[in-house]
Formats: sequence, C-alpha cells, structure tokens
Amino acid sequence: MRVTKRTGKLGIVLFAVIVVLVLAGISYSTTSRITHASWASGEWILLVRDEEGRAVPNPTVDVLLRGSEDLALDFLQNGKARAAGDENGRIVCKYASFSETVYTRWRLFWIVPITNKGHPSFDLRFSAPGYETKRIPMFLEISLHQRESTITLSKRE
Repeated sequence: MRVTKRTGKLGIVLFAVIVVLVLAGISYSTTSRITHASWASGEWILLVRDEEGRAVPNPTVDVLLRGSEDLALDFLQNGKARAAGDENGRIVCKYASFSETVYTRWRLFWIVPITNKGHPSFDLRFSAPGYETKRIPMFLEISLHQRESTITLSKRE
C-alpha cells in the first residue's frame, strides 16, 4: 500500500478527531454532576371556576407529558393520569412520590461549562362539559407546594 501526501493528511485529521472525541468523553465522565429532585406524595386541591368565579361542575384534569398528548401514567397515586372533580368544581389529586432529574452539569475539556436543564415536564389539561378545554404547563417546584390552586375555564360558545 502506497502512502501519499493526501492519505497521510487524512490519517492525521482522523487521528486528531478521535483524540478530541476521547478527551471530550473523558472530560464528561470526570466532571459531570447530575442533580435530582424528589417530591413526597401528597394532596393537591384544584378549584375549577368559570370567568365569573362560579364553580364549574364535574371537571376533569389529565396529567400529560409536556408538549404531547401522552398521559403521564403513575403520576397520581391511583396509577392513573386523570382525576375527576365534583359538582362544586373541586378536584382532589393525590399524587405519588417521585424523583426527577433536574439538570446535568459538566465541563467540556475541563474548561467550558455545559448545563442541560430539564425540569419535570408535565402539562395539565382541564375539561368540563360545556367549557373550553384548557392546557397549562405544570411547574412542580411551585405548584405541588401550594395546597390549593384555582383554574378558570371559559364557556364554550
């Protein structure tokens, strides 16, 4: 096999790329830190009201994975992702305890800081007969620590 200038340069470039990738992998494995957040099981009361402040009868709430229509199964203690309310617009959600990766932090080549943030990603979808469906993002670090939250639904036209 004859080595030409071109194949020699290509070999050097390929070797350099491999060295850079190996160093990036080693820097990740030696500097990465993963932060988890945990929530104890508890109870969350959702009061569903119309625009005039009156109770919306028989509302439901679905817990969805953020940005999708997929149900977040096992979020609630009953192993489901849906909770139903009563005639007074009161939904009692008993959520299960869980742990979630909040962010990963590391340094590329031991110098450049890189952070992959990821908060628990859930959306709540509220619905009731005669009312528009409403979807809101759920920020667990705020919402789960509030004992009660009020949600307003608009009448369907």
